[in-house]
Amino acid sequence: MTSRSSTLQILLLALVFSLAACGEKTANDGHDNEDAMLDDSGLTGDIGGLTAEQGGQGFEAIAADMGFETVEPTPEVLKYLGSPQAETGGQFRYIITRFPLTFRPLGYGENAQYTENKFVSELCYEPLLRINHVTLEFLPALATHWKISEDKLTYTFRLDPRARFWDGRPVTAEDVIATWELLVDEDIKQPAIRLVMNEFERPVAESPLLVTVKAKEPKWANFINFANSMPIVSAAAIAPLTGSEFLDKFNYELIPGTGEYVINPEDINKGTSYIFTRRDDYWAKDDPFRRYQGNFDRIRLDVVVDNEGLEYERFKKDEQDLFYFTSSSMENWMNDNNYDAMANAWVVKKRVHTDGPGGSWGISFNMRKPPFDDIRMRQVFTYMLNRQEFINKRLYDEYVPLDSYFEGSIYKNPDNPVIRFDPDKVTALLREMGYAKRNQEGYVVNSKGQTIELTLNIVKAAEMFVVPFQEDLRTVGIKLNIEYGDQNAQFKNAMERNFSMFWNNLSGVVFPDPRTSLLSELADANNNWNVEGVSDPRIDELIAEYDTTFAIQRRIEIIRELDKMQMEMYKKILLYKPKGIKVAHWDRFGMPAYVYERITQPGDHYVAIFLYWWLDKDKDRRLSAARAEGKALGSYQGVEDINYWADFGDVSTQ
Repeated sequence: MTSRSSTLQILLLALVFSLAACGEKTANDGHDNEDAMLDDSGLTGDIGGLTAEQGGQGFEAIAADMGFETVEPTPEVLKYLGSPQAETGGQFRYIITRFPLTFRPLGYGENAQYTENKFVSELCYEPLLRINHVTLEFLPALATHWKISEDKLTYTFRLDPRARFWDGRPVTAEDVIATWELLVDEDIKQPAIRLVMNEFERPVAESPLLVTVKAKEPKWANFINFANSMPIVSAAAIAPLTGSEFLDKFNYELIPGTGEYVINPEDINKGTSYIFTRRDDYWAKDDPFRRYQGNFDRIRLDVVVDNEGLEYERFKKDEQDLFYFTSSSMENWMNDNNYDAMANAWVVKKRVHTDGPGGSWGISFNMRKPPFDDIRMRQVFTYMLNRQEFINKRLYDEYVPLDSYFEGSIYKNPDNPVIRFDPDKVTALLREMGYAKRNQEGYVVNSKGQTIELTLNIVKAAEMFVVPFQEDLRTVGIKLNIEYGDQNAQFKNAMERNFSMFWNNLSGVVFPDPRTSLLSELADANNNWNVEGVSDPRIDELIAEYDTTFAIQRRIEIIRELDKMQMEMYKKILLYKPKGIKVAHWDRFGMPAYVYERITQPGDHYVAIFLYWWLDKDKDRRLSAARAEGKALGSYQGVEDINYWADFGDVSTQ
């Protein structure tokens, strides 16, 4: 039987296979007043005088005849792009565990690296097209229309004449070209995205509002990579700079973008806090696709470094609006329900189930050097992590073991090895490697008298997982030292391949792109997510086929084969996946019935909160009055399970 998640993935594959929006196509993009805006918005010179064929006045009337398509903002399309009940105003406060290495959406430390950088990318910058999180069709963003050639090699985008950067400059084809040129500059130290963007020839400005790009060869993911993966930035700001100069200039200074939010310099307290401020002059604030998103005037992020207990206590004191329960705070999730705010229903708890893809949380091995260049040593460590006991005893069965790099999706290989705690197997592997005896301290030694001693650098919150792991390893004669360090330093060491084991949590992806984490070309290059050093000719061969095949079932087969190969090389100890996204929040907010986007995954749900939630002024007044008078808004009702997407069914039935 096909699961809901599998159906979603199949729909996605069908979408990308067609390389076109699968919603209603129309020659009218819903911008009824665009002609007037072209006259009155300040566009001058060549832009203001564009013909319809160049993307100017009258373009909508001839767009379909020119081969362009778009999606009309019908009620069916807009239904899941925000709530009409949303109000603007107020502030959302949230605590994060680290200050970002940079605020850049591009370059080393880009949005693929830290969740916090995704906040910047999503709120401050925009791509050419967005994705409807329910139907997975393309939606207008900086481009109103798009065209794909019959050979699927050439793509043309018509930019929205209303689109503006923060400094008031109109968005033009030159900005798209400059962004692409930056991404293929090796000096920005982003080899994975450079690899992706080098699939294209240099884009061409057909006019200030029309930009065309040609792929070097037909690949099914090319269109979405160009249309949806580039946060467009200002050519005026970046074009004069070399890649190195760009990295130096735009570290904590933001590149001019087009998004609804900005981080003002005076709102950055480095290492401590920063604030996103909603722009009153956002060019698309009344656009139907964005009208009910970006509702908070301010989004404040405060940093509490690696101290989840303090973070939780600050939440209970109303010093942050929402607390996200992770595996290290399951005790509080299950049992801490009697404090005043919870007992009086000032705070509510939710477990939200979505169709988001599973990630790969765990401990990566550096396979480039001893001891983990030997698969048997990787197996030893993998089989000594007792995940199921930990889930049962410490995580209250709120998690399930990860047995795939694509858990919960159609890409998971059902024939993957099921890896469970097995000390007997480990003892046999150690003997096979020559570790047959123990020294006086009880550690195994080989014929040269060498022991197995390694260090794992973690954040304090990971201690509850790693200490039992350390103790279990001790029983088979292995010494694991635990060191505590800054997440930024750990990340830097991993990106520079200066580690033996690396504790990390990678988000799942809706559009699998195995190049960025498995391609041999990236194995010894810094600053990419082939962290473990995978280098395998068969994997490279599969990736090449995957990129170029338009057969949906074959792509599924390839990813499943890659999934099994990764599991069988024991490159990473996979940990657990939560049953739902668990949060508690002060009851002052409104939100859509579905709470989060359909494809939201744990850790990325903050973006959905920032975009879709709002301060409900009536709720806020009731809460403030109840607290001032010491009155309850109700009593603790337990956890509210949000099964909106679980009950949603197939997209085709909606």
